[in-house]
Amino acid sequence: MALTVRLAAAGLAALALAALPSPAHAYWRCAGTGAGEVATRAGSPAAVTATLAVNKKTVVVSGAAGRGAYATSVTVTLCRSAVRPCPAGQQAAAGTATVAATGTYTWTSPSLGNGSTVYGWATQAETSGWTDYSAVAGPVTV
Repeated sequence: MALTVRLAAAGLAALALAALPSPAHAYWRCAGTGAGEVATRAGSPAAVTATLAVNKKTVVVSGAAGRGAYATSVTVTLCRSAVRPCPAGQQAAAGTATVAATGTYTWTSPSLGNGSTVYGWATQAETSGWTDYSAVAGPVTV
């Protein structure tokens, strides 16, 4: 009888421990370096947005940008592919726009010629070291 009670107690203890989350489920830790992209924090609206408009042979990129804990400029990329980062040889234009006090920016590309189809996006650094990325906008054809 004592052996049966011990086995039952051991079985219940194992079952109770199995129901608890393991540390791997509760914590995430990274040691080292790397590169990649992380969209704006889940549940928060994007701090940086991008909209494309054609103006003759140029593309005007405009949108909203973060203020306060963000850099005072955004980097804009126009690419012939919707893949981010822009694959080698596919970049149509890139530049930097200053964020206005209203939290908006506007950047105009150099002339892209006729018939160019491009996608675009903007990135903005945070003072924490993270970078926010807008969604890929477009395509537009010049």
